[in-house]
Amino acid sequence: MSSILVSVYLAIDEVNAANKTMLYVTQATCILLSVVYSYLQIKCLKEKGKMFIAILPILQNLWIITLLFIQVEMAYLPLLFMLLAILNFGLIAYKKIDLVPESVLMIGLLSILISVLYSIKELNKFSLLDWVLQLSSIALLIVLVLLMNKKDFVKSFKIDYQIVINIWLSIIMFSQLEHKWLPVFWAVTAIINLCLYYKKIGTKKEISIVYYLLANFHLAFISFNYYESKFEFVYLIIFALLALYIFIIYKYIEDFKFRNSIIIYPATFSIGLFLFLSFDKGILTFFWILESLGLLILGIILKEKYFRYVSLSLVGVCVIRLMFFDLSNADFLIRALVLLGVGVVLLIMNTLFKKYKERFD
Repeated sequence: MSSILVSVYLAIDEVNAANKTMLYVTQATCILLSVVYSYLQIKCLKEKGKMFIAILPILQNLWIITLLFIQVEMAYLPLLFMLLAILNFGLIAYKKIDLVPESVLMIGLLSILISVLYSIKELNKFSLLDWVLQLSSIALLIVLVLLMNKKDFVKSFKIDYQIVINIWLSIIMFSQLEHKWLPVFWAVTAIINLCLYYKKIGTKKEISIVYYLLANFHLAFISFNYYESKFEFVYLIIFALLALYIFIIYKYIEDFKFRNSIIIYPATFSIGLFLFLSFDKGILTFFWILESLGLLILGIILKEKYFRYVSLSLVGVCVIRLMFFDLSNADFLIRALVLLGVGVVLLIMNTLFKKYKERFD
């Protein structure tokens, strides 16, 4: 105890010192000696020699955590604490220390909390090193979860680690990514979680659906505020990712009863609303008819007739808009181009429908 108190006192006293090499060497030596002392207690055959065997690992962890808090920059703490959690897991799993398994979860939780606080503190200011440190911490948590699941480590209560990891990663990304990239992150995360569910690594498909709906919500109601023509490729990526998610869930996920209402309508609405709010109204009809073509192609690929109904409904909206708005409000050149474009797309859709009609039967 004296060694712990003195080392903590010196850490506080020398916090602003220019050269801390000797201090670090001394602290590391003290911690190693305490580990040796713990090992000797475990190996001791007499009961009196094991009197501190239960309390010593707790004191050592608190000692290390306190020293790290005092002397290490906040950016490094999540990674170091996650390493400490993995170290404790290994020692407990192989019965090198007598410590409750829940202590590993507490240290891991501490790592997550510090990472979240640091991300909020450095709002939109992450350097490359910050990204490496925070994402490495998440990677270590994934490793720890895999190890704990393999050993059936914590039996007193169950935690859905998939939700924890997703929330942690989402907070970091939300606090650091530019708004135009957030729908890309939501959509990618939705696809990853859906694939994990399909491979039976994840247990809840609802997680992927939440992220899918987040991507659609962001695209529909927020993205138009940050639209820049030079970043149009970002929105094409979002459209492609949403289409990929729809393809995967219809192709491979069979135990989803409400996928028509939850999957197709949000994507159709969000893309349509984003186009409406972001682009010139004179060419809006052409973009909507392209969206309708995309739905028809997806329906052909997946052999889902429901896509045809949604696609034809959107075509009806486009025709009504063409008749009552585009022909009267657009200038001659734009009107001619829109009519030509819509006509060409309708011809393509008619050709595809006739050629692949049996796929909808």
